[in-house]
Amino acid sequence: MDFGLAKRLTENGCNIVSGLAVAIDAAAHRGALVAQGGITTAVLGAAFGNLYPKQNTQRA
Repeated sequence: MDFGLAKRLTENGCNIVSGLAVAIDAAAHRGALVAQGGITTAVLGAAFGNLYPKQNTQRA
């Protein structure tokens, strides 16, 4: 999935805030993480020790 928009927004000072779900949520966070100085905030739907989905526990 393309994360170009999130990357450009982050590079222009935006903090990407999204859930930690698959598809567009994951792409938004990935875009923020690859941007220079990017900040991303995940809104968790489960306990911190039980992140869901598991494939989103790795960094970009």
